[in-house]
Amino acid sequence: MLLNDITFIQRQARTYVEKCCKVLKIEGKTIVGFSEHMSKQRITAWGGTSSALRLFSITGNTPDQDIEEKVKKAKQWLVNDQKEEGSWEASGMPCCEATAGVIYDVGNRGVLSEVQIEKAKDFINSCYSLGSQGGFFRSRPDIREVNVHLYTTFLAVRALWQIGKIEPGKKEEIKAFIRRARASDGRWGGLYQEVRGTVEHTVMALLVLYYCGEPREAIKSEYENEIRWLRKQTRNCSKQENMFAQEETKAVSKYYYNGQDQYGEKEWKLNTHHFKLALMCKLFLILGEYDYCNRLIVKMIKIRETQGGWGRTTEGNSYIWATLQAVEAMHDFETLILGGRKASLSTRVKLLTYKVPHFWIRTAFFVLAIPSLIYFIISGMLAEIALNAMFILFTWFVDIDD
Repeated sequence: MLLNDITFIQRQARTYVEKCCKVLKIEGKTIVGFSEHMSKQRITAWGGTSSALRLFSITGNTPDQDIEEKVKKAKQWLVNDQKEEGSWEASGMPCCEATAGVIYDVGNRGVLSEVQIEKAKDFINSCYSLGSQGGFFRSRPDIREVNVHLYTTFLAVRALWQIGKIEPGKKEEIKAFIRRARASDGRWGGLYQEVRGTVEHTVMALLVLYYCGEPREAIKSEYENEIRWLRKQTRNCSKQENMFAQEETKAVSKYYYNGQDQYGEKEWKLNTHHFKLALMCKLFLILGEYDYCNRLIVKMIKIRETQGGWGRTTEGNSYIWATLQAVEAMHDFETLILGGRKASLSTRVKLLTYKVPHFWIRTAFFVLAIPSLIYFIISGMLAEIALNAMFILFTWFVDIDD
């Protein structure tokens, strides 16, 4: 049963993430935090520690006192790791991406003070590009972007939405940018006005519109073709080799760099990965596409790594950030659709309906099959057969193998 699977998987995910906790001695100081995956020794703020803390807030406390003490110290490290300007770093540079990631993860989880949240918000807003051709976020306020990356804007808007700090005047500018940024095929790619759109960036663009106040029904109406295309991509993205996508963000800075571009300028690069199944599940949940959410979650459960988390099988590592995204999608589905952990009769019926792939089949089942059985019982015709059939159906959706 899916509900029981979600509960069990959340416990296993927490156990795995706990194993990613690192205790390091750097310059005579003991530092406690979380790496991106179990094999990595470097503690990170975004993708590691902040993602772990958000996951723990979803899965609940552990009875292990040693782990609880380490979590407290990891929280303190994350607090102290914030730069004076309000940012956190990724790939050696304090940037909008990492700052927005941390704020989304723990901004409303009681980890940071109001002063720290305000400083982070101010830094994110300082990365905003104003004007009629603006409406997007850059990696830093003092850099020249090599390209405008939709992912940076998605992270920034999502973080500000999470803490309720999107300035009203910017919402329309951001939505205008999203509409201008569409690829030639009408979807969205990683860069501004690409030739072809991708699943992950199309999902991000629609989520940005939602975070900026675009009504759900308006999104479904205006972008009906794009949403229909995303539905068709669920099968392809469920394949092991297509679940994750890689992206590289480039920017030129006179302060921070980890390489040089073709002209010899200082260049900063940020390599990131996107978990397509979890992103799609988040969007479909918002749009009310609950049957697709159910299928994506069932698939995520099946492709989970033996370590207890999610990651790229070719690398053999389960990432904390990917595990968080999967667990969060399941938690949202459980809370909004299944009504919590209590498996009521209505919950079983919902799971049964979402399991059936086509709406017309569900309609036929409930409009024709169940009323017919009730008629047989009431009329006394074939009462024994009808009762047995109902018992079989009841057993089916109580013990259904998701």
